[in-house]
Amino acid sequence: MMLTGSSIWATVTPQFGMLDLGYLFDSYEHVAKALDGGVGAKLNDMLVKSTGCQVITWGQHYGARNVYTKQPVKSLAEVKNVKLRVLPTPAFIETFKIMGAIPTPISFGELYMAAQTGVVDGFEHDAATVLASKLNEVVKHCWMTEHLFSPMVCIAGRRAMDRIPADLRPAFLKAAAESTAQQRQIGAEKGQGAIEELKKLGLSFTPMARNERDQVRKEIEARLWSAFAKQYPETGPLFAAINAARA
Repeated sequence: MMLTGSSIWATVTPQFGMLDLGYLFDSYEHVAKALDGGVGAKLNDMLVKSTGCQVITWGQHYGARNVYTKQPVKSLAEVKNVKLRVLPTPAFIETFKIMGAIPTPISFGELYMAAQTGVVDGFEHDAATVLASKLNEVVKHCWMTEHLFSPMVCIAGRRAMDRIPADLRPAFLKAAAESTAQQRQIGAEKGQGAIEELKKLGLSFTPMARNERDQVRKEIEARLWSAFAKQYPETGPLFAAINAARA
């Protein structure tokens, strides 16, 4: 049994990769509503079919991913041609190309030095990681793009589940559901706490304008989500369900 980000499972169940697409979710409440409302169960079916493993529960990271820069960036116009370190995945690279930035894949271990020496103008990440890794020492501003609300996922292999007596499994799954509610609350508190601490350390935070967020989301939906659904048709209804949960 293990608790990880959802991204790693896309290597064996590629449909999980949809969860890394930019602007798929508006908040962690939206994530929970969609995953708990049926999307998570469908993804679990795909995981079981391809690996034999199963999702026990869906949690959340410590906050959304945002853009951190040396110079102020407060709009799509200002992010144009800004070199940002991103994860070396097509989803991240294409998302920031659409936003007008210059996505620059660099390993996390090299990020501090790259930002310090000007190899990149900034990066995207979550506040808790920025704080823990002292990346606030090499940037001054945060543009709160909230481009990714990434779920955590607890997954167990078939052998692990087989070790749990059948009569105890309902209690096990009930306990997992109860702990999920607590983990999500802790995740939200930790994420907001990291932002408040970064503010105390001198970082400025500027929310992304709603009209610009909507503009980028619609373009990403038309280009990236649709391409993903074309490649993996079984995810088409999941995109629709996620959009329906947006209201």
